[in-house]
Amino acid sequence: MPEKLPRLVVKLSDEEKAFFEERARQRSAPYLEVIRAKALLMADDGCRNVAIAEAVGIGVRTISIWRREFLERRGKCLQERARSGRPRVFPP
Repeated sequence: MPEKLPRLVVKLSDEEKAFFEERARQRSAPYLEVIRAKALLMADDGCRNVAIAEAVGIGVRTISIWRREFLERRGKCLQERARSGRPRVFPP
């Protein structure tokens, strides 16, 4: 039987919650930052990864990665880490 992974529990401080709520409402913020903010707010409310993934339209594994990044980097988790190679391009 596979070993169960420990559950990554996200608990936001009042300041972090206010910041993420503001970011989730912004229409001019980068799309991924808004989606991450919404996902982390739902995680703080106790939602499971599957429910969050369905609500924001992202894969369950991505939600799990975002939770881990938040616990490692806290507020800096909204920005993508620098990557090697060609930068992402979104069509107009």
